[in-house]
Amino acid sequence: MALRVSDIARSTDWYRRTLGYDVVRDGHSPTPDRTRNTFGLVGGLLLELLQSDGPGEAPGQGHYGIVGLSLTVADLAAAVEALKGSGEGVTPVIEAGPWKVAFLRDPDGSVIELVQQPNGAPDIAALAEDLRSGALG
Repeated sequence: MALRVSDIARSTDWYRRTLGYDVVRDGHSPTPDRTRNTFGLVGGLLLELLQSDGPGEAPGQGHYGIVGLSLTVADLAAAVEALKGSGEGVTPVIEAGPWKVAFLRDPDGSVIELVQQPNGAPDIAALAEDLRSGALG
């Protein structure tokens, strides 16, 4: 997944401090424009941050494409407490059927959703059969 950001250094630092972003490459993309970027891991997700020279369309209603990043956490209450302690603006835990979720925004306003999967599942893929069968609603 790739996200356009307004300030690569600020965003790389925020993702590192807030979500444990493990930078595996820091430089420029091989594209003709040589966009400044970083590649890093957040859990099992490879996330590329791309420096953007100007503002893009803000995510939200009426926006096509990616409108947020959803990450599974094992203990949402603990994650929310840790984020509150770091000064990040995170919502309280929200019960969403069998899921628990909380939201925060990165420095450019992109939505980050933290999710605790039902029944201690390590990720949503582990729930595929339950989702197909309707067992989770």
